[in-house]
Amino acid sequence: MQRGTLPRRCCALVGETILKKQKEMKKMETESETLNMTLAIPAGVTARPPQPEPGSSAEEEARSSLDTSRLAEELRTLRARSLALKGRLRQRWTEPMGDVQRELLAVQLETTERLVLLTWTRGRLHVRTMPQRDAVQGTDTFYFRCPGTRALQLIRWDPSDYRDRIVRALRPVYAAAPSHAGRGAASAQGSR
Repeated sequence: MQRGTLPRRCCALVGETILKKQKEMKKMETESETLNMTLAIPAGVTARPPQPEPGSSAEEEARSSLDTSRLAEELRTLRARSLALKGRLRQRWTEPMGDVQRELLAVQLETTERLVLLTWTRGRLHVRTMPQRDAVQGTDTFYFRCPGTRALQLIRWDPSDYRDRIVRALRPVYAAAPSHAGRGAASAQGSR
């Protein structure tokens, strides 16, 4: 073995690895541009609607307009489903468990989405690190699963953007019914 051949070989491997990563990044950028074109979003324009400013009365009103009791009830239901599925997976496998594992992952994702919405009502972030399940290796991008539709969208990781996307999708589902207590009493007195 010649002297100094090992470092050259290592440098060549490192160089190849770097080139592979650069090719992957270019491919991702191309995919991202293609995705934006298919969604009809012009380059440089975000598809986010204007959000109320933090601390504003509009944001506080939006947060307080959620039916948190229904959200908490659904979280309890999801917890019970998760525990039942985990119990099935801990037993001896007498059946194919792929479907059960996929269902458990779906329940965990739904639970995370609901917890993101619940912590938003308190003005906090629930998820601060990028979800590794749908992450693109070696980058700060991942495939976001839109709640309800499960459509995938390649986005860069930003905790507040992730939270805002989930809140926009789930807030209409948990919107509190407007109270008509004052109207009901007035109409009842008027009919006498």
